[in-house]
Amino acid sequence: MSKNAKRELISWGLLIVVAVSMAWATRTFAIEPREVLQNSMVPTVLEHDQIVINKLAYAFGEPIRGDIIVFHPVAKGHSDEDLIKRVIGLPGEWIDIRGKEVYINGKLLVESGNKNNTDYTVDYLCDDESCKVGEQLAEDEYYVLGDNRDVSRDSRAFGPVPFEKIVGKVFLVFWPIDRFGTFK
Repeated sequence: MSKNAKRELISWGLLIVVAVSMAWATRTFAIEPREVLQNSMVPTVLEHDQIVINKLAYAFGEPIRGDIIVFHPVAKGHSDEDLIKRVIGLPGEWIDIRGKEVYINGKLLVESGNKNNTDYTVDYLCDDESCKVGEQLAEDEYYVLGDNRDVSRDSRAFGPVPFEKIVGKVFLVFWPIDRFGTFK
């Protein structure tokens, strides 16, 4: 083998190693595609949709109400499969579930039928004792619910999700192609 052929082979080998390393690092630390294996977020995210998770979304910030997140299971003894739900309650807030109604700091969360069209930026601040109804979230906890509330196993069953259990924010459905789109 000639000297030029060896150099070419070595340069291709290095290129492949660098490309594989970059792909691994991106998937491990930045973005990750996944298939949804549950129906708790119907109609927003369907079972078998292919989604992309932004794992860096909360590296310099925190989840906000309305974010769709993927997180590791909270309760022991349940499936090891990561879950996908919508953030409803934020750290320090009081959450009270009455039938199908959700109250945040004593105020009703008004949701549209399509949860993606709900205005989650409404102010739920309260300064008096009237807001202290239900369960208060700790300073690192989030209350999550599935959009398909009738079948969703969520914070109503396993409690709040600690920040360290959050994998990232879902920002894109990329397959099937007719459902392609991003989330707020």
